[in-house]
Amino acid sequence: MSQTSGINRNSQGASLTDRLANVLLGSLNVGRYTLRVGAEAGALLEPIDQPTNLVAKPFTTLRIPPAPRRFLGHEAALDQAIVALKAGQSVEIVGAAGVGKSAFLRQLAHHPDVTTSHPDGILHFATIEPIGDLMQSLGETFYHLYPESYLSEREWRSALVDCQALIMLNAPQARPETLLQLRQLLPQSTFVVASAQPRLAAAGWPGELAVLTLQSPDLVASQPLVADVLGRSLTIAEQGQLAQLWQCFRGESARLIQLAERLREQPQAWDDWATWLTAHPKPDRAVAHQRLVVQLMVDLDTPQRWILGLLTALEGVSLTIEQIAVITGPQDPRPSLQRLMRLGLIHVVEQRYRVVEPLQPWLTRQFATQPWMERGVTVMQDWLTTQTPETIGPELPVLIGFLRWAVAEKRSASVLAIARSIDAALILGKQWDQWGRVLQWALQAAWQLEDERSEAWAWHQLGTRALLLDDITTAYDALQQAWKLRQGRVRSASALPSAADILAIALTEANRAQVIQSAVPTPKQAEVRAAASDQQAKQAYGALLVISLVTFMVALLVGFGIRSWVAPSPRWSPTDRRSSEAVSRLGAAGE
Repeated sequence: MSQTSGINRNSQGASLTDRLANVLLGSLNVGRYTLRVGAEAGALLEPIDQPTNLVAKPFTTLRIPPAPRRFLGHEAALDQAIVALKAGQSVEIVGAAGVGKSAFLRQLAHHPDVTTSHPDGILHFATIEPIGDLMQSLGETFYHLYPESYLSEREWRSALVDCQALIMLNAPQARPETLLQLRQLLPQSTFVVASAQPRLAAAGWPGELAVLTLQSPDLVASQPLVADVLGRSLTIAEQGQLAQLWQCFRGESARLIQLAERLREQPQAWDDWATWLTAHPKPDRAVAHQRLVVQLMVDLDTPQRWILGLLTALEGVSLTIEQIAVITGPQDPRPSLQRLMRLGLIHVVEQRYRVVEPLQPWLTRQFATQPWMERGVTVMQDWLTTQTPETIGPELPVLIGFLRWAVAEKRSASVLAIARSIDAALILGKQWDQWGRVLQWALQAAWQLEDERSEAWAWHQLGTRALLLDDITTAYDALQQAWKLRQGRVRSASALPSAADILAIALTEANRAQVIQSAVPTPKQAEVRAAASDQQAKQAYGALLVISLVTFMVALLVGFGIRSWVAPSPRWSPTDRRSSEAVSRLGAAGE
């Protein structure tokens, strides 16, 4: 951790802190500043001289989803993965959608040879972007910070360099460069990554990497899987039909489980599929999959369709039972959720429900998403009015999902309302990549609404964030813009300025002063810079002397070489001898 400068708090800052005491929601140390959060007009910066202490947590972290209920057909690949992990290799699990990559990762995480294989534990992630926000939460998985602080990427790299954890990533949308960033952040950790196509080796993955390709289970392994779902053994005739269906779906575990659930609920579906296969002896797998999903949805009741429509509209964002209940209306959605899960249409991760990813594109075409998003935005706006940063924090992914839709639909009033409500939670939750994106959305919404007060707030927050991230130019420009807007409001008002307007100007002036001060060296910094300048001058003079000497010697040697080449030694001849004797006689006569 870098030591901060001992700048004394000015009287204006101290006065502002006192005036904000009743509205402050929290504080955060960032570099050489304390960030005070809670004022409606924006955050306040105060200089400090208090380094952050990192204390390693004394326990092993284990954050993984539950083991799969069924796991068949990939035992050999599981053994290979365990051998690779014991050898210190990272592993990439490659396979088509529906082949069982998610179940494979969960089974691997719960294997007794793996659960205790890494001293710092196991972490499972379904998303890793934005990587800057993940870095903050990842660091605090292993460390306590005293006082509460936001650390830079350089500081976290230093703190996590020796971390030895097993990182499991089921994030098919993550870009290879983002995966490499995470690998560089945790150089001593081991990774297991699920991918539809190999992507790590081509991206330059450092260290040893084992690539395992999951194949669909064969027919023999698939029969017990289907029998388990049916709750009984297969008849001879059903075994023959299953062979045809296995070929139809290319042995994909997820599709066979969905099919078995359909057959369990509607036994006559055996005959329906037999008739269809007779008419389509070599069916396209995508067509067969679509037919299966249509069959699964035929018997859905209204609450089940509402829930599926809502989760489809959110495009991968997960909801809790309580959120589903308040948005869709059923008092107890649990029975509906359980049936949708049995049918393989949704799944649950950490008590949150979402659509199964391969079905998302097809379901999006089946449901009108706009009514559900409008309903969700309204519900979440009402909910935010009574919440604190602590309760908002866990729901930020949901809120960002609705906010992103509001931005796309140009619902500027909703964008501003949600952005301002979640601002403190984003700051104190250290999701600063997302914070910057939300502030940009809020600024655009303020322009569309011609709302100068909200525009000034957005500029104030953007400038404050930029200063804390050491972007001095952006910080000054943004805070200057906020100051001009706030001053303009006061000057153009016909009545006396309100206390809120005066406080807003004071906050921006205080933060702008920190920007100016950060660009002007303190006496101590000036002494250090002067000493460094003297040292550099001495080094420069010494270097010039050496260069001059070397240049002189080189020039001297070159000169001798040129002289010897241009003026060669004269040859002796008898004529030269006579001339020399004549010169000698003349010299003697002169004497």
